[in-house]
Amino acid sequence: MLASSHPSAAESASVGSVAAKYHLIEFPENPHFVGRENVLDEITRHLVDSGGAAHQNTGRQDVGTHPSGHRRAFALHAPKGFGKTQTARKFAAKEIDHFPYILWVAANEENKLIGTYAKFAARLGLVDDTADFYTASEKLREWFAVVAKPFLVIFDNAQDPVLINNWWPFGAMGSVLVTTLDPSFKTSNVAGNGMALPAIDEADAVKMVFDQVHPGAFSSNTDEDRREAQTIVKRVGCLPLAVQNCVGAINAVERTLKQYSGRYPESGPILEQSSVGNVSRSWAPYDQALKESIQDCLDPLDDNSRALVDVFSLLDPSKIPEKPFDFVNRTIPADLKGVDFVKPHFFEECIKQLSKGVVMRGNRDTSCGHSNSPNDEGSEFPEFHIHDLHCEFLRSDLKKNVERRQAAFDTATRLVSMTLDASNYPKNATTRMAQRELFLDYFSHIESIRKFFKSTWEDEEPERLLRIPVSFLTLLHSSSWLCYVTGFFRDGLRHVKTGERILEALEKDSGLLSAAGSQDADNILVAKMGIFHSSACIATEIGDFSLSLEMFEKELHVCEQGFGDDVAHPAGGKKKLRRIFGGIANSYQGLGDQLKAEEYYDRCLEEARDQDELHSPFPVNKCRSQWARGAYDDASAELERLVSLREKKYGLNDSKDYIIGHMKYVLGNVRIGQNHFDDAFELHKGSLACWKITMGEQHHKTGDCYHKVGWHYARLSQWEEAREMLEQALAVYKSGKDEGFRHGEIARTSYKLGMVLQELGDSERADVTMKAARELRKEVLQKLGRPVEEEDAGEDGYDTLVSLWAR
Repeated sequence: MLASSHPSAAESASVGSVAAKYHLIEFPENPHFVGRENVLDEITRHLVDSGGAAHQNTGRQDVGTHPSGHRRAFALHAPKGFGKTQTARKFAAKEIDHFPYILWVAANEENKLIGTYAKFAARLGLVDDTADFYTASEKLREWFAVVAKPFLVIFDNAQDPVLINNWWPFGAMGSVLVTTLDPSFKTSNVAGNGMALPAIDEADAVKMVFDQVHPGAFSSNTDEDRREAQTIVKRVGCLPLAVQNCVGAINAVERTLKQYSGRYPESGPILEQSSVGNVSRSWAPYDQALKESIQDCLDPLDDNSRALVDVFSLLDPSKIPEKPFDFVNRTIPADLKGVDFVKPHFFEECIKQLSKGVVMRGNRDTSCGHSNSPNDEGSEFPEFHIHDLHCEFLRSDLKKNVERRQAAFDTATRLVSMTLDASNYPKNATTRMAQRELFLDYFSHIESIRKFFKSTWEDEEPERLLRIPVSFLTLLHSSSWLCYVTGFFRDGLRHVKTGERILEALEKDSGLLSAAGSQDADNILVAKMGIFHSSACIATEIGDFSLSLEMFEKELHVCEQGFGDDVAHPAGGKKKLRRIFGGIANSYQGLGDQLKAEEYYDRCLEEARDQDELHSPFPVNKCRSQWARGAYDDASAELERLVSLREKKYGLNDSKDYIIGHMKYVLGNVRIGQNHFDDAFELHKGSLACWKITMGEQHHKTGDCYHKVGWHYARLSQWEEAREMLEQALAVYKSGKDEGFRHGEIARTSYKLGMVLQELGDSERADVTMKAARELRKEVLQKLGRPVEEEDAGEDGYDTLVSLWAR
């Protein structure tokens, strides 16, 4: 890692100091890169020599901004395999001294983009490692806007212009390089500059061959060898990845250039240029020719290496972690004893073979070419990279071979599900920190496996369908739970829906279960309960309490039928009943049936008599039901007792976990019901302070607290303070990809903000805000199937748009 130093005040965005320079480049540099001088010069002209603020610190904040004004941004577009990523990586290396800060972003998914932004923010020192993803990302964007040194952001493999625009790094000192398939990125809609990356020059392609093939590939006649190399590169259209594949195949089987050239006498150009409109189909001829080259790289592999690369191909090819495959200090489970490549000595030999033209080896973080991200035990876990085209070929090949495909699927799901098991969490990290790291490191791999499964179930005949290992159901539960705890609810719902579809299919045909792994009844029941539980929890968070009740009741049915009162069973019994009863109670509470909710909270607490009540949400949730039905004294007495116990244990400024904030929030609502408004205000401010630390500034519960504190300021006619709090609440609700689940909260807070703006005399903005609130309220009511009144609903009417939990 590059050394850190204390920056000037202009370099800091809401923190005291940041690293003096830092390069986060999560892609290895190719030592055999050749050519592209003209392209690199063109990128340099736009991003370094453009005459912008990178050389003239004018203090302007619009120089590097987007979408208008002068920009140092450049988009490199071309079909797959043309070397866009390699060219971008070469540019980063070439200009590393010019840019003190370089950030490499895998930009094809929002999860990856936000995760990398958050990681860079933490490495710079803008936030700590526990910061919420969106909070950290926003801190980084604030810092981009004020930093006084040049920085470079590379969006690699960008696919969605809206996503890139939403996370554009505004800043006077910034330069942005985008690699993409889509030519529209070079228009004023995104970068404003760019070019199509052509195939490399024939001379450079020949140099690639000459520099890398084994010595025995040459004859005694250099001119003849050069002609053979020219023939080879012409046949693959001078496409960099295809040329590299040819080199790997020549070396893997130790052929001469003449032998290799003679092997493909009829091969045409690999890629056929086409119009922008059909670019996604223009590489079909190239794909077929490339398959022949890739196959030559795969033919020399032994069975273990081929089995390993089959598993690799089911994962996200951009960053395959070694950790799931590392059993140096772990015991190989019985169901993986027959998988030789997980044995350490076999694994290393497999990697040696795969490194010859199939897999690139890199490290998790590279800063100026050096790994700087240790794993949880202090050593380094490298990552592996496979080009997308290799993965496409490997997956296509797997679909032709049912036995190999099943083996790869069984093994991939088992290895990743083991890695996500809570027993493997780092000993020096909290559960929340561990889950955040797992989400960053593994969600893209689970999604890749899920998509592969989905494609096979859509395209295959029944007899060729993938069989389901229980580890895949376990994996879907784990991934959906990670989505739940990190706030990526839409992604989590996709995964539980896949799980539910599988469960329905298994009900009809148990023969769809794979023979791999442990398939005993208990494991299947636990996996089924996990799917239902994740679905129920996500439904609760998004306010769909009917769905959450349905899912919790399904989980309860499975638990009772499978385990009954077997309290000794680690997978069932009262341990699971406790959380299920609490979930059912939460659902009834959200549906407005408070007496039923209290009944189930009592059942939950009865099962939890041996648990620490100071760290459980359920005693507090019961008090919320009492508050909702007007039993203020009962709720007040219990909450006062719980808060007092927490203060005795952790002190007045307790932020041990979010529960104390939960206690204060509900007790504050009780105090409002008792007309003790000043006490309520202090409690709600205390809740906000706690949740900003424990839940994160961008969590929707923190947004609820901002709204409540804003309500108090408005009550006291402190209009500016009220406006600030309500605007903070709106910013929280509108952040992230799951904004659509917060329309009720946005309507409610917009309405209150409109009232505050009227008091401040900003009638024009107040009218716009109130109009937006009314329109959104209609949309929410229509979605809920409730009648839409035309007249002003008032604050009480807007409160009904949100769940009891948000009031």
